Amino acid sequence: MGTACTCQAPVPVQIDKGATILSSKDAGQIILSWTQLADFGDIKELALHFFEQLFETYPYMEKYFEFTGGKHNPSKKTFKMAVHSLVVMRRMGTFVGYIEHRPLLVSLMEKLARSHIKKGVKCEDMEKFTGVFTTFLVGKVGKPYAQKDVKEAWERFFSSFLKVYSIIEEETGTFWI
Repeated sequence: MGTACTCQAPVPVQIDKGATILSSKDAGQIILSWTQLADFGDIKELALHFFEQLFETYPYMEKYFEFTGGKHNPSKKTFKMAVHSLVVMRRMGTFVGYIEHRPLLVSLMEKLARSHIKKGVKCEDMEKFTGVFTTFLVGKVGKPYAQKDVKEAWERFFSSFLKVYSIIEEETGTFWI
């Protein structure tokens, strides 16, 4: 990870907060799949399993999480890891809860992006994170015949989030050396 250089003060992101992010069908797929995930089992355990999958897929991402100490050990589930993974899942649930309230959803996306950009998380890393999350979620919910629609809906949702993320990254003048 390089050193963050903020060349200008952050300015509010200029995004049409009234714009449609998702179709009604996509929103329905996301809400239903999230409900199914919540019904699938203990959300704390699911959250831990997601982070294990993330670190197995992209081990370098451990550097972004203080609870790993830079070296994730799947057999050692720390309290800090459990708390953070649960916070991530709850935040996703908040996004889903406001999926039909576009202005608030975009504002939540913006807030998340700003906090993670400050921590040095680049848009391409967030894209990998959302890809693993989509794969994880689709693998846990839905009937096989519906998984394609669920996957595509989440991909479109995260595409909107990544657009917000990249706009903020560009507007803050953050670059990596």
